[in-house]
Amino acid sequence: MQLVEERQPDVVLMDLRMPKMDGLEALKRLHTAWPQVAVIMLTTYNEDDLMMSRLRAGARGYLLKDADLSVVLNTIHAAARGEMLMQPEMMERILTRAERTLSPPVASKSHRLSLTARERDILAAVARGGAE
Repeated sequence: MQLVEERQPDVVLMDLRMPKMDGLEALKRLHTAWPQVAVIMLTTYNEDDLMMSRLRAGARGYLLKDADLSVVLNTIHAAARGEMLMQPEMMERILTRAERTLSPPVASKSHRLSLTARERDILAAVARGGAE
């Protein structure tokens, strides 16, 4: 935190686990004090829950420590431009998790959702990309 205050970097590459402060707590503090600073989490932990919580807290990227140097550099450059660049395998895991979270459970015949005619019209317009 002190180095960020002194140097005002564009991007911080931060370990997920640190001795004095957890990476999530440090990320939240950095994001609050210096929202313009992009934070990329760097870790050996390949856990979806850790990754998702850091991204929700404002991290611009999440890299495993065994990532190639070119991947690390590309991620840093993207974060400096305000973009998020994820390793393909991590993006696939995020999308799979989001799909599981967003997909409605299959309704049984006794629990079918019934929509009014107007609601069906609105959904059809949204599907076509129009507005009602």
